[in-house]
Amino acid sequence: MYKKDNITFEEIPFSLPALISSIKSSFENVAKEKGIRLRVRRDIEVPDLVIGDPLRLTEVLNKLVSNAMKFTEEGSVTMDISLNNVTPAQVYIDFSVEDTGIGIEDSQKEYIFSGSLSTTKQVLLLQDSDISFHSIPGTGSIFSFCLPFKTIEIPSVKSMTPDNFAGKKVLLAEDDAINRMIATKFMQNWLLKVDYAVTGKEAVAKVKKNNYDLILMDLQMPGLNGYEASQQIRASQITTPIIALTAHAVSEIKSKAIQAGMNDCLGKPFFPDALFKILSQYLIE
Repeated sequence: MYKKDNITFEEIPFSLPALISSIKSSFENVAKEKGIRLRVRRDIEVPDLVIGDPLRLTEVLNKLVSNAMKFTEEGSVTMDISLNNVTPAQVYIDFSVEDTGIGIEDSQKEYIFSGSLSTTKQVLLLQDSDISFHSIPGTGSIFSFCLPFKTIEIPSVKSMTPDNFAGKKVLLAEDDAINRMIATKFMQNWLLKVDYAVTGKEAVAKVKKNNYDLILMDLQMPGLNGYEASQQIRASQITTPIIALTAHAVSEIKSKAIQAGMNDCLGKPFFPDALFKILSQYLIE
């Protein structure tokens, strides 16, 4: 996390496909009402997982798509995501929002970033980026920018003794779909079998029915929370290691988690090296 001009930027792992899908879903009803197509084009070379600020990226894309929808009465609005460049430490990704709307008159082009898009431009400039546009009156507009992201290095299963993780089964009890997807991608890369629960009640039921080598337990699930679910699991004389998942500081909740019967804690968002380390600690004999 860092701050520029009193604006805070996060540096956390997130899923680009999930973020783009969420933005598209939020505008689908408007597109349907107006009778226009809302499309996404994504370069297959663009990585699924990157480290950056998903909130700021969402704000920028939401603003651009919202404007495009507002000034388009027929045709389409398209979000395009493509790979620009890759370095050992970063990946540069191009984003654009294109519409078939009314376009921008030449007399108005010099003022385009002094109004509602001024904040969008500022947020991008503070991330070492900028925004440009091309517009033809009566044909449409396209707004484009490029953002750098840190890449995620997933430790390879080849770095371990063969078969240390292969075939081991993990229950991931987590109600957030994006967190599930990120953690699952890491673990499947390490040849682990992953099962899911989205509530504490479901987690308890699955643990009683199946044999797992490890349980990753979110603490803030709806209904039965992670503490209560762990207590019920231990009350059933099940000794499978349970790792608490928390968005809070680990030092703040570790004692309470241990008292509830858990073995350890892991902070969110998930970083592959930290997840790999704790899995190795409890799965490698």
